[in-house]
Amino acid sequence: MTSLAGLNNLTTINNTLGISYCDNLADLSSLLQLNTISGSAIIQHCPALINFNGLNNLTTINLIYILNNAQLNDVSDLQNINITSLTHLDISNNPVLAYCSNPNFCTYLDNPANSANIIGNVSNCASRDQVIIVCHPNDCGWNGDIVLNSQQDLFDFFINYPVCNRIRGNVRISGNDIVDVTPFLQITKIDGKLQIENNPVLTSLQGMQNIVSVGSLEVLTNPLLTSLAFNALTQTDGDIFIGYNWILADLSGLSSLSFVDGDLFMWQFKSNQFSRFK
Repeated sequence: MTSLAGLNNLTTINNTLGISYCDNLADLSSLLQLNTISGSAIIQHCPALINFNGLNNLTTINLIYILNNAQLNDVSDLQNINITSLTHLDISNNPVLAYCSNPNFCTYLDNPANSANIIGNVSNCASRDQVIIVCHPNDCGWNGDIVLNSQQDLFDFFINYPVCNRIRGNVRISGNDIVDVTPFLQITKIDGKLQIENNPVLTSLQGMQNIVSVGSLEVLTNPLLTSLAFNALTQTDGDIFIGYNWILADLSGLSSLSFVDGDLFMWQFKSNQFSRFK
């Protein structure tokens, strides 16, 4: 079989579309009218198939299986699928498929509760995590926590993510030699907790001045810290704790803060003063 000619008027399949072991099939264009598959689409072991041209108008489907297609290099023709109908996405063992970050697939994969299996492809389609990284080029990593325990850790992290401006997980900065947090100049949003704690030689938070929002904020036990630098921070989604920063004179570095969705605690922020407020 070299084509699906004869199916040109097909619009709906109420169960499964299965296209399997079709050695010479290189063209799905006869399915151009197809818009609804109520069950699954299984396209597997079709070594001549290089793209899904012909499925451009498919909008509704329940499960997708794209498996073991030796020359498949493009799945962008599936970008009109409405993910509200999708319950499983499987893109596996397509050895030259290097990109599968369709906008609709990105939205689907963003939700960790959504079922997906992406393995055995290459490059930017090699795994679910890799697809998500490509989907969000301005994110630093994906949704894991970031722990920076040395000055070199700070420099290395932003060498690895040179254009990112959003961190979705928690950030902990804590190290005996950390003196410079300017690599954070590019960051504007941290979804999780920003924790700056136990940095014995850190004197300045210059580098944090472009952060607009954080999940929560802790600045604790930085004995040489003289000032804050969260000049753009307008809100937190949780608590703020600032304490044991023995020579921190004031909180002028929070001058843009207007909303704290949690507790605000401050203590020992000046060497000769102990204050705690709630």
